[in-house]
Amino acid sequence: MNIFEALNIFYREDVISDFLKNCFEDSRHFLNKFLKSADIQIDDNYNYKVINRMGLGKTIGTPDIVIYETEKQIPKIIVIENKLGTGEGIEQTIRYESKMAQERILRRLNLEAAEFHFIFLTLDTTVLPGSSKFISIHYSSFLNDKLTVTNASLNRLLEDFKEKLNDFYTPVSNPVKALTEGIPMDTVQRKICWQKILITKFSDDKNFDIGWGEVGGAGRNNFLF
Repeated sequence: MNIFEALNIFYREDVISDFLKNCFEDSRHFLNKFLKSADIQIDDNYNYKVINRMGLGKTIGTPDIVIYETEKQIPKIIVIENKLGTGEGIEQTIRYESKMAQERILRRLNLEAAEFHFIFLTLDTTVLPGSSKFISIHYSSFLNDKLTVTNASLNRLLEDFKEKLNDFYTPVSNPVKALTEGIPMDTVQRKICWQKILITKFSDDKNFDIGWGEVGGAGRNNFLF
């Protein structure tokens, strides 16, 4: 049985962030393949470290994953916000890329300067980050048969994870068929299906402007017509 399904952890952002941290630390090849989607590359001449849930104070929040090059005068620092089934919190990415956030990250890492990059990693292909500095990467980028890690046990988990990703994306790739034929889906998949249908329906209609913001006071961003 698929371990992510057995433990019901597919949508657990903290657990999946920890899983990705282990994959990144285990395999530079895995990390570089992931970062290539955002046109970022860790310098092969330097090592790197991965920190999860780096607390930056109540006014800023806690980025899910921070990756940085070590022993380099001006290292790359990559801040990743991980979203599984939820939208962005109020100004979350704007807070994470702010000057104050960058200064606090530098202090935490005992650095004076760095080259910052920002990634918004999501399951939902209709979601956009609030900050234009964040580059969107979808979890579908992990659906590559050649994407592996070194540790055998971790690699088995990775294959299970890719299986769950494939199960997730297959119905939402054709939302009309999935909804009309009653293909079994969870609430996250159904939401994405309807969002894709609405975007297709209204995106070319000049009477509607599509924006991104808070809906219904829920504290999460979603698209608005």
